[in-house]
Amino acid sequence: MTSSSVFLRGRDLLGCVLPGLLLLALLCGFTACASNTGIFGGGRWQTGALQNEHLQVLAVDPNHLQDIYAGDARDGVFVSTDTGQTWRGGSTGLPLPLAINALAFDTPGKKLFAATSSGLFVSADFAGHWSQVEQVPAGAWTALAFDVNTPQVVYAANAGAGLFKSTDDGVHWMHMGTGLPVGAITSLLYDPNLKQLWAAFADALYRSDDGGVSWHVMDNGLPANVGINVLSLGIVTSAPSSLIFAGTDHGFFRSTDAGQHWRQSEFSLANLSIRDVLADAAQPGVVYASTNIGVLRSNDNGQNWDQVASGLPSNQPFAALAQGGVGYTQLLVAARGVYLYPGNGGGAFDPSHFIPAVLIILFFLALYYLFSMRRRPRARPATPSNEIPQPGGDRQNGQGPAPCGAPEARADEKQEQ
Repeated sequence: MTSSSVFLRGRDLLGCVLPGLLLLALLCGFTACASNTGIFGGGRWQTGALQNEHLQVLAVDPNHLQDIYAGDARDGVFVSTDTGQTWRGGSTGLPLPLAINALAFDTPGKKLFAATSSGLFVSADFAGHWSQVEQVPAGAWTALAFDVNTPQVVYAANAGAGLFKSTDDGVHWMHMGTGLPVGAITSLLYDPNLKQLWAAFADALYRSDDGGVSWHVMDNGLPANVGINVLSLGIVTSAPSSLIFAGTDHGFFRSTDAGQHWRQSEFSLANLSIRDVLADAAQPGVVYASTNIGVLRSNDNGQNWDQVASGLPSNQPFAALAQGGVGYTQLLVAARGVYLYPGNGGGAFDPSHFIPAVLIILFFLALYYLFSMRRRPRARPATPSNEIPQPGGDRQNGQGPAPCGAPEARADEKQEQ
């Protein structure tokens, strides 16, 4: 086989398989452009409803992850049954105006509790109606926590009277504040791995190992006047280990030894006010933090941080975080409205991402056109009228490509002919 025939055969083989390769590459490109991957990866924050409100807290129904509840600084409770796309009022029975300071379901997900500026309330019909909890002091309530190991146990904090505990899912209550300082509790947390209860004040942190009977100061490593806003439990893969996060007015802190020591993360966020911290329910090691500049994400349990996505306004304080939707695929943050990431339907699509997709398509079309032009046969001389065309046309004269898959004639065979 001559070198020219080898070249022609290789060129023709490339021409046969190139369209298939281009199609495969194009399909791979579109697969990479799918939602949450490739050039469409992550999308942007989607603006939800309630844009004229001042939302402070969010809660997700543990049995129906598409049902989201939002608590406002004045207008009570709002309910969404489509993962934050649309909302309705859910404040029947609440003495509006009032601020919702904490909002959470009990462990079975049957009762929704609201710690408000005007009392402690509970709803047994998913915010259809609210009833004020009796046998507890009036005034402002600031925090809630639930014992996952004992589903009937509820903890609630009153700004003036301290900590209260119920062992029958909120029907009866007892005072448990002995050993705690006077002042408003900013956050309550129960660690089911080590069976420890935590109570945070603005500038102090306490832990109880006996269900609130006695308390110990656990602020080693926290600076004075740190301003603790929230406590959150990290997800650990081995028990009985403990990973606890603290969001403060002076950055993010974490403890890996049940509060014996607190340290700032490698990227400390010291100049930011952390309003809420949330461990991703579906991705171990992923943590979110709402700050005064937006929502941040860590992939290593709070050591290093990056911005989640663009699309959030720059003139709003960001408060509570929540995660819901099928498979915990929706992240929500409360501010002067609810914002969704990556959003439902068109919320994950950024029109600016359409330009790279067009460029990819044009690139593949240009390649296909280029190789198609190179494969076109050269112009053939006219066949004399008295000469019978040979089968195979110019291919037997060494001109023109063979059909895809057909072998070229060998040079020695052409000489014999």
